[in-house]
Amino acid sequence: PRERIATFLPFRLKVLAKNGIEVMELLRELNREGTTVVMVTHSQRDASYADRIINLFDGQIVDSLKERM
Repeated sequence: PRERIATFLPFRLKVLAKNGIEVMELLRELNREGTTVVMVTHSQRDASYADRIINLFDGQIVDSLKERM
């Protein structure tokens, strides 16, 4: 079977805070079910939902953190 990957850019979630939290919870549930979620964000709040955070600077990986296991 093919791996499922969802790419998400949550730039509008700040405007819709309640809906944004619901969307993040939905993405977390999809991930628990086996979907790989790739999210690009500047938001520490949104990043806090991630199992792994990869920080970039000028297109280069400068840090990789595993948050939750």
